[in-house]
Amino acid sequence: MSDRPTVHRAEEEHRAELTASVLLAFAGDPLMRWAFPDPQDYLTHYPDFISVFVDAAIQYGSGSYLSGFAGATLWLPPGGKIDEKTAAENMVATIPKERQDEVFGFFGGLTTKHPEEPHWYLGVLGIEPAKQNLGLGSVLMKEDLKRVDEAGALAYLESSNPRNVPFYERHGFEVTEVFTHGSSPPAALMVRQPR
Repeated sequence: MSDRPTVHRAEEEHRAELTASVLLAFAGDPLMRWAFPDPQDYLTHYPDFISVFVDAAIQYGSGSYLSGFAGATLWLPPGGKIDEKTAAENMVATIPKERQDEVFGFFGGLTTKHPEEPHWYLGVLGIEPAKQNLGLGSVLMKEDLKRVDEAGALAYLESSNPRNVPFYERHGFEVTEVFTHGSSPPAALMVRQPR
């Protein structure tokens, strides 16, 4: 693809565009649609659900986006954390009550699976559907991994869409476990060793 967009660091003024980009990118994601099976609930509540990752990536300077907001990544650096109190409040307010036990159990279980050693955590990589399969995810990933490699750090992610596992493998990640909880779809837990 010629005229590849450039990668930019996410700043406070990009909050709305980042959220919209990720909202579009995850509209067909198996895990997000398991958590929000009703389309209107997804469109209404997913922005609040993902806001803690957007906020943290902006706070730590660890979010990236492609020019035109065709895609975005939201990372947490080693030691970085989301606002867990706000995350819990947002989940209670946005996940349908009849789904909360299972959904909370899934996400609570995921938090226990992170590597013990310091690591960069890729919470979100999303490309808007109309621009998927054009190599844009690789543009973002290659640029972001430069920072990880410069630090000689471990990287970790959970892939909630099995179609994306080969993409992450091409960038050096390996599946260490496949995690499910209740009726959840599987999530591949993936680690990339320091380079």
